[in-house]
Amino acid sequence: MSIDVLVKVAMLIGLFVSYNLWLHFFPITKTAFYDNIERTEEYLFSGKNYTHVFVGSGLIGGFQNNALKHSFKLFFPYYGSCTGIEIIALSQKIPDVLLVETNYIFKGINQELIEKVFAKHAELKRFLPFLLKKNQPLNLLKSLIKRVLGKNKERDADLGEKNEQALTMFINLYNELPNVDKFRSDIERLKSNIDLIVSRGCQVIFFESPMDPVLENASLFAFQRDVLKIVFSPGQFRWIAPDLLEKYETEDGIHLTVGSSQKFAGYIVRQITENIV
Repeated sequence: MSIDVLVKVAMLIGLFVSYNLWLHFFPITKTAFYDNIERTEEYLFSGKNYTHVFVGSGLIGGFQNNALKHSFKLFFPYYGSCTGIEIIALSQKIPDVLLVETNYIFKGINQELIEKVFAKHAELKRFLPFLLKKNQPLNLLKSLIKRVLGKNKERDADLGEKNEQALTMFINLYNELPNVDKFRSDIERLKSNIDLIVSRGCQVIFFESPMDPVLENASLFAFQRDVLKIVFSPGQFRWIAPDLLEKYETEDGIHLTVGSSQKFAGYIVRQITENIV
């Protein structure tokens, strides 16, 4: 190997070591995580302890929970709480209070994500922060672009029509029951994880994100709600009651508007701070 090659290799190693040391002393802080792996790595390897953790689907992604200083949102669009609870149970990083959004329990666990996050040698990320996805230069650039584009995104003139189409789609979709065998298996795994978490002194609280009234009693949601309240009965677990004093608006029957999302987040926080813990 030539001297020039050795010099270049040494410079590259030095660059990585310097970058890693810099990240140790000046960690990159992000306010939004656009990627499920980034979000999970932040929870596992940030070195922070969270007293309150929200788990759920993309429905809680817009929650602003600044009133809870040491809180974290471990949410997964297209999946939901089962994935977040599995991560907490496997990591043994248990919060004081775990708030579980129930809307998309039936989606089960994102097994592919679990395998990536807990892959062999994943613990190295705790000591080598440059391995974290959020710290990779290309991902830093992507996050910057998304943030800039997000600020300048214009509303579609046909949004109202599209929302009506989405609501119709959801009505048809959620009037079908889930695969019962898979749902039963997912619930058993969920119960096992929650039993472990509770055994570590964590208080588990369930809540349902508001939906369009047409969808609230759709066959799938009614079935899921009944099963969950049998397995995690209100006599043993805390359930935050629906907010009957406010009206919440959705974009498509499922996802709350920005204003309603903040309003509901405020309701949840008040229930926690005033009535529960």
